[in-house]
Amino acid sequence: MADAAKYKKKPKKNGFMLFCDDQRVQLKSGGRWDGSQPHLVALCQDKWKALPEREKELYKQSAKDIPAVYIYSEKNPGVNDGRLDAMGKPLADRVDPTAVMSKRRAREMQHILKHLAPGDGISHQPFLFIHFTPLVELDGQWFPCELCIAEYSLAEGIMDIHHKFVHPGEMPVGSKAKVKDSSE
Repeated sequence: MADAAKYKKKPKKNGFMLFCDDQRVQLKSGGRWDGSQPHLVALCQDKWKALPEREKELYKQSAKDIPAVYIYSEKNPGVNDGRLDAMGKPLADRVDPTAVMSKRRAREMQHILKHLAPGDGISHQPFLFIHFTPLVELDGQWFPCELCIAEYSLAEGIMDIHHKFVHPGEMPVGSKAKVKDSSE
């Protein structure tokens, strides 16, 4: 049996490379680019240097948002025998959303407790409860109907309530029957 596939992370594009990608179309249509990557970089260098810092930051931020890509490599054995999920990412990089949320809740609870007054501070701490009631769901879009926000503390109970009926906006043509069924 052949060795298990081995994968390594492919270097991500940086802000300059994204800028080059944007310039590629203009340079190609203008006949100034010969089609090679080194020539493209040489043509874009001066334009990049002249670009305002604000625009450079936009390209850099866009580069950070690009997901990592994994490529085959004999030198870099992957965890889980190099197996990938359906998106092409190593199975070892999968995270358990339940565990992540549990850690997040614990962190948030520590933060809240740290900022409460000593003693029975939590009993006087106000909490906000927010509830939305949808009118109907059509093709993955929820149309709101009702909104309620209640301010509550353990010591004082319900302190304030804000309730409002929300106009859902224009409903799609042909949805009257589904809206009527969901409202009854």
